[in-house]
Amino acid sequence: MKWLIETLGPVILGAKPAEIISYPKFDCGRCEKLQAIDTNFEKTIKVRYRKITQDNGQIKIIFYDPLHLYETLHDRRNRRFLTSLGYPEKGTLEDYLEILASKTS
Repeated sequence: MKWLIETLGPVILGAKPAEIISYPKFDCGRCEKLQAIDTNFEKTIKVRYRKITQDNGQIKIIFYDPLHLYETLHDRRNRRFLTSLGYPEKGTLEDYLEILASKTS
């Protein structure tokens, strides 16, 4: 868990809007790690997370600061880039996360 907190430090401190961590299908101890994430992050307000299961069995988890990620996604330059990748010009944070999940699975 220490490694996870160190990895998420920039998100927790507001220096970075999000972080994606991957857990391969055959990661030793994957179930325990995922359970620890559920236990420690399910009630936080500052950092939220979303699990994305890929076709190959790998699990990606995006940890994000909702306000910071929303502001980053709605920056004019970022929005222009995202629309070039097929994201809607106007959308909610959940819309963007749903599209990200579908693109990565």
